[in-house]
Amino acid sequence: MRRITHQMLRLSVIAALAATACGGGGTKAATKAPAPAADSGAGVQLMPATPKQQIEELEAKIVAERTELKLDEPTDAEVQGAPAQPLGAISPLDDPKCRPPRTETCNTSCTLSASICKNADSICRLAVEMNDDWARGKCAKANKTCEASKTKCCGCQ
Repeated sequence: MRRITHQMLRLSVIAALAATACGGGGTKAATKAPAPAADSGAGVQLMPATPKQQIEELEAKIVAERTELKLDEPTDAEVQGAPAQPLGAISPLDDPKCRPPRTETCNTSCTLSASICKNADSICRLAVEMNDDWARGKCAKANKTCEASKTKCCGCQ
């Protein structure tokens, strides 16, 4: 006896629904498949996140990487003066002035810094679209964290 897995059952249901929606399973091909949505990691497609949700997800990644780098969270006073716009900062991995030794510790530090700065830039681009104080604050904080991570990377010994 063949065992039906949960995924096989789900695919059967999806196929049946698609056949019904297309007029009973005729051979007419669809003109264009919808763009894929975010994958939850469990194979389930999710709707694209709102800009606020995207900022929260990017910020969570920055917090995890900042924690791994053992950097303090920027204070409100530090964030106050930070720019709240995309800086287009050069990754420490591409900055000719940033040449830490090629040790495992420094490579990890610089890779995390590059990720933090990329995520900060993404947050700031979303903040420009949202045009509100909450998003600008998240951008400024992310930029400050990027700056601190680059200092740690480039000063690595």
